[in-house]
Amino acid sequence: MRILLPIVFLLLAACSSAPVQDPTQYLLRSSVIPTTGSVDSAMVYDLSAVEVAPYLDSLGLVLETASGEIHTARLHQWAEPLRLSLPRFMALEIGEELGQPVSLRSGDINATRLLITIDQFHGTDDGAALLVAYWRIEGPEGTMRQGQFSKQQSLSRDGYPALVQAQRALLRQLAVEISATLGS
Repeated sequence: MRILLPIVFLLLAACSSAPVQDPTQYLLRSSVIPTTGSVDSAMVYDLSAVEVAPYLDSLGLVLETASGEIHTARLHQWAEPLRLSLPRFMALEIGEELGQPVSLRSGDINATRLLITIDQFHGTDDGAALLVAYWRIEGPEGTMRQGQFSKQQSLSRDGYPALVQAQRALLRQLAVEISATLGS
């Protein structure tokens, strides 16, 4: 009986614990294939900074509730911090729209510098993705232009994969808007 009682407790403990679920991770990568080689262009563009709001500085995807509360998902995460993936994504997307590469933090004093601040980048309780961003273009002589981007995109279906898809689409729209300003 003494041996049977510990075995029963072990079996009960094993049955009562829920299985540990690994988080699903999402890569924020552009579909644009980076080019190789040197760039012959009189105009050099440098994405000097992409700043991310502090509430986005975690791996979990973020949802905002109707009451303004923020929920950070534990089981649906970015594979790497947005402060690292967003600059690469935006440089490739803007470069694709411009038809020439955009460097990342090159420090070239003759380059036209681009600075982006992501203020809001999350899902909403009504089934949409939201992106609010500010951008500034600076030439060697100072600020040339600045702008604001604020758009929502409805999710194609419920779930985190649809949220990630909508967020990528919003970032591409931001890249189109910025590159149109750079090209004008």
